[in-house]
Amino acid sequence: MVELHRGFAVEQSLKLQVLFCDLLELLQADLGRRPGSRSAALARETVSYLQRSWNEPFRSEELEEALHFQFDHITRCLKKYTGMTPLQYVQHLRISQAMVLLEQTSLTVQEVAEQVGIPSASFFGRLFRDRTGISPGQYRQRRQSHL
Repeated sequence: MVELHRGFAVEQSLKLQVLFCDLLELLQADLGRRPGSRSAALARETVSYLQRSWNEPFRSEELEEALHFQFDHITRCLKKYTGMTPLQYVQHLRISQAMVLLEQTSLTVQEVAEQVGIPSASFFGRLFRDRTGISPGQYRQRRQSHL
């Protein structure tokens, strides 16, 4: 999916990301309609926890403590229903929020990185580029030129 994503123009890439977010929301909603599935319930709890704490440092031990399951089990359940590991899900949330901040604020890239819970601007830049195909600065320029 990442390779397919890199081949798109920025507008197509953004549309793909929006569709992916919509898919995640549908998957999360579907989890709520499956009675009796303990792994689905754990996936829902994991998503809820990660959505509340995405901008804090990610620690598997805290996730285990909060959900009362081993990290490997949490990972298997979440991946089964979302296709992502807990860290991948957190990174997805962080990059999504970073995109909003880059579009709607004049914060520096370093400040955006810190706001989304990534203290290293260089790591943030690599992660952003891996997810979107362009740097945070390029993303901001392209979005501002389309307004």
